[in-house]
Amino acid sequence: MPCGPARATLRTMTHVPSPAEELRLIDAELWRLDARRAQLWARRAWLIARLPAPARPGPVPPAPRMPPARPTPPRSETDAPRVQNVLLLLGGLLLAIAAVAFTLVGWGEWGIAGRSLVLGAVTVAALAAPLPLLGRG
Repeated sequence: MPCGPARATLRTMTHVPSPAEELRLIDAELWRLDARRAQLWARRAWLIARLPAPARPGPVPPAPRMPPARPTPPRSETDAPRVQNVLLLLGGLLLAIAAVAFTLVGWGEWGIAGRSLVLGAVTVAALAAPLPLLGRG
């Protein structure tokens, strides 16, 4: 590595080591790390040797004989009318959110007549929506 970039990035250092000196420092640190690693591996092996042997479990008694259970037919998690009602509710909710967003965006641009028409249409739709749903049961 050229000295130029190292000196530019290490301006606050008072002593910038030469490459040979830095290599010697790195080698010394790696040697210390290898020695510490070997010491830790030896300590680990000694600790493993001192662990008590795990107790061997005795023979497992056989399970009592029971008649096989009758298979039960799989149950459906939900029935069709419940799924239809959930989808209808979600659709109505999304439609209401879209109507509110449309009204909020256009509210400032419409006059009093436009606002009245929008509020009247929303009211009529809210009152008329339950009528076809009553026949569904």
